[in-house]
Amino acid sequence: MAFRIQRGQRLQGHKANPDRKVILIKTAPSPRFENEVETLELRQGHNSIRQLLDVTDSPQSMVLEFLDKNLYNASCEQRLQRPDVKRAVKVALEELAVLNANGRVPTDQF
Repeated sequence: MAFRIQRGQRLQGHKANPDRKVILIKTAPSPRFENEVETLELRQGHNSIRQLLDVTDSPQSMVLEFLDKNLYNASCEQRLQRPDVKRAVKVALEELAVLNANGRVPTDQF
């Protein structure tokens, strides 16, 4: 069952957001939701993974760190130098290796 979350809707989480930072709310079907939360908790604190800030119960959703840039957006703003591209690919491959070592196979962007 899909839940619609509307802009400005208040969600009751377990943690506070006193700085009123911009956040991202994500929902998913139940089995996938639990898997994503577990995977994000596994990589909590790693700087190349979007951080899970909280989980809400009704509707069931994840409160995620908002990242204003990604590799694609950065490359549209200016041409990336070869060392930057190599570093980004290396970090992505290292994260895939860690996830795979823990029995995870990502099927979404990270």
